[in-house]
Formats: sequence, structure tokens, C-alpha cells
Amino acid sequence: MVDYGAAFGKPFSNWKNLLVGIVIHSIPIVNFIALGYILKNAAKNPKGDLPNWDDFGDLFARGLTAFVISLIYLLPALLILILFGLSLLASIISGNLINVLGGTVGFGIGILVAILIMIITSYFLPGALLNYAVKNDFKAGFDFKAISKKVFNGHYFMAWLVGMVYTSLLVGVLAMIIPIAGVCIGGFIGGVTLYSLIGQAVKGR
Repeated sequence: MVDYGAAFGKPFSNWKNLLVGIVIHSIPIVNFIALGYILKNAAKNPKGDLPNWDDFGDLFARGLTAFVISLIYLLPALLILILFGLSLLASIISGNLINVLGGTVGFGIGILVAILIMIITSYFLPGALLNYAVKNDFKAGFDFKAISKKVFNGHYFMAWLVGMVYTSLLVGVLAMIIPIAGVCIGGFIGGVTLYSLIGQAVKGR
């Protein structure tokens, strides 16, 4: 069972480690360390308190690898947008109204298809990243048989849904209250919470 209370409270279980995480998460490139920290902790102890920060080299490597895995998963949607975007650009350059209309409709369809793929990817990806984090093996991020066993169940679905909604709302609200900094704060807190939920949902599966 997923302990939602533990997941929502986890980011605030150690204020010092939380502040360190927010600062690290706010710095481009260096924020790979924060991603590695979130995933490593979610894989080892999704319910426990925030651990101390150490072994930054290992955390950076884990975060960078997770970023590469995420990018590969997002490539299909990005390629669709690029291809349909280039098609629209070519139709505009041609100056033919019919071509422009066709290109515009095609681009609209491409956006819808890309959004659908990204929604599916956003559901599957946390499970893939947790599978990688547990085994600390790049190939584990693409072990679709093992990942499917983890993500196609009710516990995972609810954990993903609650985590995504909470993170989106938190980032949105904090961004309005504290522009720029709010995104960093909400991003780290939301990430810890989301992967605590996901880590609990896939544990033992």
C-alpha cells in the first residue's frame, strides 16, 4: 500500500536537506545531482526521511543518466513536432494557400499526436526511471517487460495521478507567488513527493 501521508511529508522531514536540494535543483547542469538524489532515495527508502547529501559524483552520474533516458523516451513526440513543423514551414515558403492550409491542419494533427504520446510517456517514464534507479543500470530503463509489471496496476496509477496533479499545482502556485524561484522550489518538493509515491507503488513488483 502507498502511504500518501509519508510521501507528502517526506520533503519536510529534514529542512536542512530540503534547502540544500532546492539550491542544487536551481542550478543548471548541477541539478542533475538533485535528480540523482531523488531517484536514489526513492529506490532505496521511498517512505523514510530525506537522507543527507553525499557522494555527489555518483548522484550527478545517476541524474545525468536519468536525463538521457528521459530524453530518449521523449524523442518520438519531439520528432513528430519537428517533422510537422518543417512541413508547415515548407508550405508557407511555397506561398500556395492550399498548401499552407494543408500544412496548418497537418501541424495541428501533429501537435495532438505529440501530446497524446507525451501523456503516455509521462505515465510510463517514472516507472522506467525507478527501474533504472533500483538496478543502477542504463538498460534497466528500457526493460519494458519489467517496467510494464510495475506501471500497469491500480496502485501505480493512483500514485502517478496524485503525484502529477500535486506537483503541477504546487509548481504553478509557487511560480505565481515567487516567479522563477517558485518553479525551482516546487520542482524539487514535487519531485521528492512524486517519486516517493512511485517508489512505494512499485516496491516489490
